[in-house]
This record gives sequence, structure tokens and C-alpha cells, in this order.
Amino acid sequence: MKIPSSYQKQKKIIIKAQVTNDMFYKDLVFTVNGSPVQAIKKNPAEYTISNITEGEYTIKAMVSGTYGSEKDSAEISFYAKSKTTDVQTDVIMAFTVYPNPFTNSLVIKTENSSDEKIRIEIYNFEMRRVYLDEVYGNEIELNDMSIFSQGIYLIKITSGNQIYSQKVVKN
Repeated sequence: MKIPSSYQKQKKIIIKAQVTNDMFYKDLVFTVNGSPVQAIKKNPAEYTISNITEGEYTIKAMVSGTYGSEKDSAEISFYAKSKTTDVQTDVIMAFTVYPNPFTNSLVIKTENSSDEKIRIEIYNFEMRRVYLDEVYGNEIELNDMSIFSQGIYLIKITSGNQIYSQKVVKN
């Protein structure tokens, strides 16, 4: 039995199977990831899988004989991957957070324009948010950091649709 496949851009796969020795042929059963999806009595048979999402797939075509037993089978396995779009590198912002380690204050520098809003979040080692502020500017000073206990923190900076994160240490 042959099992060629063809991938269409419409997120579907067409599987065509042909039984080469159909002496005891009853029908052709297609399974997707182990679950039967369709039994077809004609030879050659065709099955279309639509709305393919990202993940692993195993498609099997089994020839069932006159008395219901499996006579022959063929299998194809593949991984469907989501289409990604190109990243425009000219719109990626650069952020600098210093000093690291810090004691009482932090400075965040960015290349964005001073009229663009920046969201600053700081998380402790338990990933609890301990600081949140939305500010404008391209050089932001956080001067009230003495209230934080010593340890490792994650700073998350959001500007437009871009997110920047960095670990910092409080001495």
C-alpha cells in the first residue's frame, strides 16, 4: 500500500492511499493520532485533514480485510509548525537597567521617544509583583528602592508591544 501526502497552504493535509493487492479488501480506515476518523470503501481512497494546528501528527491508513482483521497498513508522522512572521529589527527598543546590583535606586534608560508610555513592573523571587508604575521618558530613576529586601528581582518593562525583562540584585 502506498501513502503519499500533499500539504496545502490552507492548513489542511490530503492523504491518498491505494491498496495494491485488493484481493481481501473490504475498506480503508484512516486514523489520526490513534483515533479512527474515516472508513472508505473505494480504492484508491482519499482523506483530508482540515484546520491543522501546531503539534505532532501520526496518520495511519489500514486495510481491513473481509472478516474485519487488519491486512496491511502504512503510516506517516510529521510535526506541523505555526507560520511565523518576520521581525522588523528596526523597531526593537534597547533598554539598559543599572546599577546591578543596586542598593537604593535604579535607572532605566531606553531609546524610545520621551512621549511614549513605559510600564515598569518588578517581581520578587516568588514572582509576586512588588512594584508597578507607568511613566513617560527615556531615562527613569527609581529612587525609593530602599524598601525592598535583599534578593533577586525581575524587572519587566513594556513599551508598546515590546517587552523587556532583566534580573537585578538588591544588596
